[in-house]
Amino acid sequence: MSFKKSSLLWALLAIFVPSQAADFRNWDAHSGNGAFQFLETFQGPRSQALSGAGGSVPTQDALSILVNPATVERATLHHHFALAWETGALGANQGLFAYNTPYRQYLFQTTVVWKAYDAIEGTDVNALNTGTSYLPFNQAIYLSLSFPLQNILFGVSAKLVRDHLSDDAEFGDQDALGWGLDWGLVWRSPYPRFGFGLAVLDLGQQARAYTQDGVNGLGLNTRIRASAHYRPALFRGMTIALDAEVPRYVQPTVHAGLEYVPIDWAVVRLGTQRTMSNISDTQDQLSFASAGFGLKWKAYTLDYSVTLLETGLGQKHRVGLRTGF
Repeated sequence: MSFKKSSLLWALLAIFVPSQAADFRNWDAHSGNGAFQFLETFQGPRSQALSGAGGSVPTQDALSILVNPATVERATLHHHFALAWETGALGANQGLFAYNTPYRQYLFQTTVVWKAYDAIEGTDVNALNTGTSYLPFNQAIYLSLSFPLQNILFGVSAKLVRDHLSDDAEFGDQDALGWGLDWGLVWRSPYPRFGFGLAVLDLGQQARAYTQDGVNGLGLNTRIRASAHYRPALFRGMTIALDAEVPRYVQPTVHAGLEYVPIDWAVVRLGTQRTMSNISDTQDQLSFASAGFGLKWKAYTLDYSVTLLETGLGQKHRVGLRTGF
């Protein structure tokens, strides 16, 4: 390991370890009140088709940084873009955009995610319509850095989070802000058939309350994620991924996915996830099973996923395009 990389790694750990230790001491504080839990719903179509699995599989999909910031490999193109959109039940008008570029052995990335909701009609204390409509939305901006070390890939993301509820002329805006950190490791296995990864996501807290006198300082729903994958010799081109996630405020979840490349220009994906008690605490945990595919043509990759939600809740679709130059 070079002196520069070693110094950078130790500097990052010096920032993360104390902040994590302080956060973990209050692991049960404000239980059930984790801020900005919508962050868990942001995934690209490839990750969604795998039901969130794949946190140990290196990939050129820039949006996989939302599962583990160490999984994004340097692309063959110097400027790489990824754009995705979701529609359907619980997910109308959700978009994701990512851009990354390498510098020497380092990969720098910017990711913007957002989710808009249908208009909400305002009412007064008598439940009468006030004639005012509100357009709530969520946003997050990620700045990420990843680089290879001797035996691992290391990645880190810093993010600014916004949850906008309303702009009200009488009562003022209801706009909360927060910050967060993600970090991840992927083992650079000398054995091509399997690998492992570890990530800590959404380490941070609310920094601005929704209202002037509102509750502030709530922690994010920090998630610890351990990942593994296996490539069976019997089925060339197949990867089986398994991720176990332990959130701070809600139940642990197991994610399982299968990715199969039958030919060079096509890939098929399947996934499922379950909570430990089969009770969903968050919107992300409402997903039951997913499927999708990817198609490659020259410098373009088209990804699609469909997710089946719990009984009676419908389904949601995500489509994405990756390219570069």
